[in-house]
Amino acid sequence: MSETNGVAKPPKYPFALGFQKDVLALMTRDPGFLMEMSDALDAKYFDGDALTIVARLLIGHAKKYGQRPSKNSLLTRVMRHFEKYELDDDLQEEVLQLIHNLYRRELPSDLAFVREQVADFGRLAALKWALHDSVDLLAKHPADLVKQQQIVPLLTKALSVGTGQRIGIQLFDAPDEPSRFRGQEGDPQRKVPTPWPTLNYARRGGLGAGELGVILGEPARGKSMALVNIAAHAALVGRRVVYVSTELREYDVICRLLARMTKRELPEVEDEHPDFKSAAQALKGGDRYIRVAAIRRGAPVTVIRSLVSRIVANDGVDPEVLVIDYADELSPSRSDFHHGDSASEHGYYAYGDIYYELTNLATDYHCPIWTASQVNRLAYGAESFGMEAASDSIKKAQVADAILCLCQSDDEEKTNRMRIWVDKLRRGKSKFSIGLKVDFLRCMMRERGPTDAGTAKSESGQESTNGHAAKGE
Repeated sequence: MSETNGVAKPPKYPFALGFQKDVLALMTRDPGFLMEMSDALDAKYFDGDALTIVARLLIGHAKKYGQRPSKNSLLTRVMRHFEKYELDDDLQEEVLQLIHNLYRRELPSDLAFVREQVADFGRLAALKWALHDSVDLLAKHPADLVKQQQIVPLLTKALSVGTGQRIGIQLFDAPDEPSRFRGQEGDPQRKVPTPWPTLNYARRGGLGAGELGVILGEPARGKSMALVNIAAHAALVGRRVVYVSTELREYDVICRLLARMTKRELPEVEDEHPDFKSAAQALKGGDRYIRVAAIRRGAPVTVIRSLVSRIVANDGVDPEVLVIDYADELSPSRSDFHHGDSASEHGYYAYGDIYYELTNLATDYHCPIWTASQVNRLAYGAESFGMEAASDSIKKAQVADAILCLCQSDDEEKTNRMRIWVDKLRRGKSKFSIGLKVDFLRCMMRERGPTDAGTAKSESGQESTNGHAAKGE
């Protein structure tokens, strides 16, 4: 740390300008980065007046309001900054252009590396400041042991920079009002209902913020259709949905969603039949929202993170549920796996890391994520199976908060019936079956009615609990 006239000057980032803009883009758009790294970030570290101004406004907003600003909020703060400090026109234009570019900039795919570099630099800078202040204390108070005792917490705080801000919840602050803690971890009561009342009953309303639900099934069993039903139902009850597909074109997903929501057959949707168009008119207006986006197979989770951040910036809304079709087609954001020596061990941990990343994404955006996964070959053709049939890595089952297995016997297939075996609900009752009636032409998977309910055994011998009341569409 350099000094001028005895006054310590803050260090500057040794990173290239492009890397510094990556950091600013993450501060601007990634919901977790700014809050988690706030103690490691300082506007003075950035090069150039424009970057410094934007960084200062982002950090100031986060410290005051406990969250990153929206684009409109950031622009409002920028205009007030211009008025207060009377910046010249060229610098004002540079700042506005920088903000515009930050919201369009592709987020870095190596997010872990960026976090590590920012945290290490911030920690080292804080440690230098702490050492500088400690030397100053010793010089001013060479015989004052009470003053010198301040040195230890100074150094301890500096060493903790970049390791995360949250320190959890003190239970006895309000032991008689646990609801007071509800919002501290993304409000777990922000539930998104599914199309299946029995599941909503078991999960007390649906999957909650920060939770990951996985649909397990063999190829062509209906995993994508189940995800379409979840997305369509969420939109129909007024929840904002972002649907990301690695398998289907955006047009194909849209047609399936419209068939499900209008209850018209797919050929009618694709041909824009008058009966379909009449039904579709009823969907217009209101607050219904589904954004459908296709990405390439093998894309890392950071591509989805970047995509969602651009959608938020463009549409001005945060998603209330993310549907990803599907996780097995993604790749981990990091490629430096050293968990195992063999290729099979490498794949085992890689698939597990994908699901960890999805859970982090759900946590950052305070919404549930639904995705799907293949079963292994031993479960092909099986009338029933559980989470142990997850392909590639059982870590999927360990990470997921809800696991729904799409089961079907030969007789059920002939009569367009299917069962969801609820093998895991981390925060609710599990190990029960939900009977479905399937309409492939209308892309509908409807829970069978009370005539199929009660404690009767299904064809597989799994207990069915259909019939619980829940609010429908």
